[in-house]
Amino acid sequence: MLEKIKVITSEINNKKGEDIVTINLKTIKNSPCDFFIICTGNSNRQIQSIAKSVEKKVFEKLKTKPWQKEGKNSNWILIDYVDAVVHIFKKET
Repeated sequence: MLEKIKVITSEINNKKGEDIVTINLKTIKNSPCDFFIICTGNSNRQIQSIAKSVEKKVFEKLKTKPWQKEGKNSNWILIDYVDAVVHIFKKET
């Protein structure tokens, strides 16, 4: 699990994502996952690039595909890996 978080945050950094926060939700009863990873980008193009890069690198290194993805053409993209959910927001959103 920690390896997945490391890969995700590293890719966000590589694509110049900002305001990266990892929130441990394990102690919260009935939480939707174990971790939220949240970051921002400065444009729709950048948040799409971050999302694509995260998906590609997680698959390359861990052979894991997202369970679900949402918001590919909006100001917010969600990538759900079941145990970790990545939220990529446009800065003003």
